[in-house]
Order: sequence, then structure tokens, then C-alpha cells
Amino acid sequence: MISAGCWVSVKASSVITKKDLVDEELLQLVFAEAAELTAGSFLEDAPVVAVSSRTGEGIEELKQTLREIGSLAPRAPRFRHALAD
Repeated sequence: MISAGCWVSVKASSVITKKDLVDEELLQLVFAEAAELTAGSFLEDAPVVAVSSRTGEGIEELKQTLREIGSLAPRAPRFRHALAD
């Protein structure tokens, strides 16, 4: 399964789930398929992280990836309200 999360339509990550149900060889094929499916899209250069919710494997890497993506998102400007005399 591949699902994608998007931030401001440009910053994103692809997540491969249920990593614990496949061997390393099949997982590498899934990574290759993800690269093929996202080629030419806004996800082309996005990080791809494989996770297992059952074992917790990859969750810390996913959290770190999401923090990095979040740090790249543009911040809303701070507004100062001026009171006229």
C-alpha cells in the first residue's frame, strides 16, 4: 500500500505501509514501483519511508521526515496591528 501526505501541495512524502508483511527483496520492488508511479509528479523527489504499525519499524524515520517537511513549509507572516492616534 502506498499513501501520500501533502503540505502546501509541494512538500510531501510517500509512505509504504505493512513493511513487516514482506521480505526485503519485495520491499525493494515496492520502492522501485513507488518511484515509477511518482515519476513526473510533485512526489517524484519526495522521500519514501517504509513503516510497520505492528512492529513500529520505520515510525521514527517517518516522524523525522515529517518534521523536516514541516520545517520547509512557508510560515504565515506575523501581523502587527497599529493603532492610529
